[in-house]
Amino acid sequence: MEKELLEDYKLLRKSISQDKRIWPFNCDRIFTIKSFIQQSTDTHNPSKIFRRIWQISIPSKISFFSWKLLLDAIPVDEALARCHISIASKCLCCTTSSEESLIHLFVTSEWARRILLYFNDIFEQRPPSAPNIKLILASWFSVGKKGSMEFTVFSLTPLAILWEIWKERCSRKYDDTYVWSLTPVSLIISKVKQ
Repeated sequence: MEKELLEDYKLLRKSISQDKRIWPFNCDRIFTIKSFIQQSTDTHNPSKIFRRIWQISIPSKISFFSWKLLLDAIPVDEALARCHISIASKCLCCTTSSEESLIHLFVTSEWARRILLYFNDIFEQRPPSAPNIKLILASWFSVGKKGSMEFTVFSLTPLAILWEIWKERCSRKYDDTYVWSLTPVSLIISKVKQ
């Protein structure tokens, strides 16, 4: 039995030319960022969310952040744990001890809930029944006709909120001189007005 397996392996190895990665979504089978963006916004993914985050009115740093957020590529504690990096997880946007995950940090943390509640009230947005970032963005992005001020405001506001929550979390985690002063809503309002 072992002898047969070894012979089969040797035959197979001779027949295989060179092992290489193939990107199935490009004619030349080579991965490019452009082909990835086309794939993620193409008919295979009918979501308009990805197209909406790349508007000219959205600062590129917020677009790239939002893109990574929607692809679950933000390095929160839960994501690091999935990569087998052991850390004690604590959400810095909560007063209670909570594990930091994307949904928790951006939707259900004390900080995020206060901010989202405030802006949902102002813009008359009904929060989705399930805590989901894509559903929240889809709700906001369903308002306004392309080219209108309303379209721009309803595109930029939720993305700016998510961006500011991330910046606040990173300041609390990495800035030794950080002073916890403003309430979440007043901080976001001051940042959005800028």
